[in-house]
Amino acid sequence: MAKKRRKKRSTSLPKSEVWIVLAFILSFLAWGLTRCNFGIRDYLASKKSEVVETKDTLSNTANSTSNSITDPRRETIHVTELYITIDSFNFRTTPKLDGAVIKKLRLSEKVVYLNQVTDFSQKIFVNQNWEDEPWVKVRTIEGEEGWVYGAGVSYYDEGHKQRTDGN
Repeated sequence: MAKKRRKKRSTSLPKSEVWIVLAFILSFLAWGLTRCNFGIRDYLASKKSEVVETKDTLSNTANSTSNSITDPRRETIHVTELYITIDSFNFRTTPKLDGAVIKKLRLSEKVVYLNQVTDFSQKIFVNQNWEDEPWVKVRTIEGEEGWVYGAGVSYYDEGHKQRTDGN
């Protein structure tokens, strides 16, 4: 009697399924990279232009003062820029609602974050929503320092969204 041979089962996926899964994973990664890099390109381009501008300033200084020794070292200071997301946003002397208003900030106005945030958050009705955010210390382009409510600033310029509460 002839022995029946068992057909050996392959536990791995057929080649076509492997290629389909691999193509899906690669397309997902490519899509994810384009979404994650959105906005980063503009940020990096602005930083690159700042570095080029600084280098140009140093070379101009070296050329104009040929008799003096110039120090090519420079200190790089990184600042975090924030944008005002509410038109006529109150810029205050202290981090509370009863703090004196220094001035009103315009929608999309750029301010510099001074690395200070209150330990507490405050619940305030802003733009038809209750927000519970801390206060943030910032400096205006004119050099004035003060406090703004955290719900009214963003890392990205959202000026196209018209918000009209002033907190």
